[in-house]
Amino acid sequence: EAVGTFVAAPMGSSPILLIGPAGTGKSLCLVEAICALVFGSPGTAVLVCGGTDIAADLLVVEVDNRVKAKEAQLIAAGQDPTVSQAELQRRLLRFHEPKHPSSYARPGTLPYCRLDSQGLFA
Repeated sequence: EAVGTFVAAPMGSSPILLIGPAGTGKSLCLVEAICALVFGSPGTAVLVCGGTDIAADLLVVEVDNRVKAKEAQLIAAGQDPTVSQAELQRRLLRFHEPKHPSSYARPGTLPYCRLDSQGLFA
């Protein structure tokens, strides 16, 4: 039901706040909603904010894993993937505190970060 709320929200609508206690599926819901929007609405922009770096990194890694799996599934079926991992890396941006070194990035998130010429988060 929550994923449908995200997907059905018209462009320009108010932000949707997803809250709940630990273990209730908030992260899974967000990953499903992000993927539904990315696969179903080309060109759609999604802003997701997390309370911690770990939460934001988890979402990036899980969306990346879903896109890789979907891409492989479509290719195996002889179909063109609607969204490739390379395209996702152009469309998904993981913000970090500016001027921190890239070593702050957790595994799997660096392709989604923007670095300056000195290797610092931009």
